[in-house]
Amino acid sequence: MPALYNLQQEALAEHNRFVSLKNMQANLISSGRNLLELQADEISQLEALTEQSTGRAGKQARNMLAFAAGYTYCDCPTQIDSSLKQTNVTAKPSGLEQLLHIEATPNPAKHWVSFTYGLPMGLSQAVLEVFDVQGRLLGKEQLSKNQGQSLWDIRGIKAGIYHYRLSGSGFSQSGKLVITE
Repeated sequence: MPALYNLQQEALAEHNRFVSLKNMQANLISSGRNLLELQADEISQLEALTEQSTGRAGKQARNMLAFAAGYTYCDCPTQIDSSLKQTNVTAKPSGLEQLLHIEATPNPAKHWVSFTYGLPMGLSQAVLEVFDVQGRLLGKEQLSKNQGQSLWDIRGIKAGIYHYRLSGSGFSQSGKLVITE
């Protein structure tokens, strides 16, 4: 197959890593074992694939290790660039520009959540607050733009249901956020 597609350098190396992974899976099946019965050398082989491969072989090896051995992988940035914490969002013309709105995405979330908000005309100050189910305040941020996004790192927050609220000048809107492990 490498000759058929004229694979060279990194493409050839990635192909060889993929073949190696498939051979390991075939050996598991032929020996009557499943992923939960990986041996130490097979786990080492999968670990090496996750470090060497950015392609399909590496992704599959990561998934196998996560499923069978409880490994956790995160492709998240290690630190949020503070200039990205609040950014302007271009408004879509809709006739609803007068309403306060907030949305949390993704929801459910695992590593990061982005709060996209819009404030009513004439209101340029608001507060975004996040609470646990007991009503304890977990996070609070002053918002000073009519619309934008606020990014929140939730890697240190326990899985569960949380509530968020955007309020200012007598206006308020809230929502529910689900954090998963």
